[in-house]
Amino acid sequence: MLLGAQFRIGALAFVAALVTIPPNAHSQQPHVGRVGFVGTVTTADDPADRGIQIVFSNLNSPTPTVAFPSGYSDTFTKVYEDEDLIVLFFVAYLSGSTTTFYLNRKSLRFSRVDVGVLEALALRGDPRPTAQYGTLK
Repeated sequence: MLLGAQFRIGALAFVAALVTIPPNAHSQQPHVGRVGFVGTVTTADDPADRGIQIVFSNLNSPTPTVAFPSGYSDTFTKVYEDEDLIVLFFVAYLSGSTTTFYLNRKSLRFSRVDVGVLEALALRGDPRPTAQYGTLK
């Protein structure tokens, strides 16, 4: 009787030890893909924008962050992703302006399209979208 109880206690201790050790505790985590890029604008409607850098981070989440040279950053919505392309979209709350980034992971290039009709009407500017193109590192 005592031997059976000792066996059950030993078996429970063994199972408890297995449960507390995470699987693959000593192996490295597999690479889950790139979670960020630094984009450099090479072509832009406004020549002053050429050479600026934009940081794309947390790309593995549905809401990545994009940081601009001014120091301003915001959360974008990832609207599409496959092994080649990530599409990020942002709508400004007050004006309804949009910014869309197309990040091509294979060619390491990006496109940015800004549409700001309300600002263009209020400032009597050009309502057409503006575009930038660049490289990713």
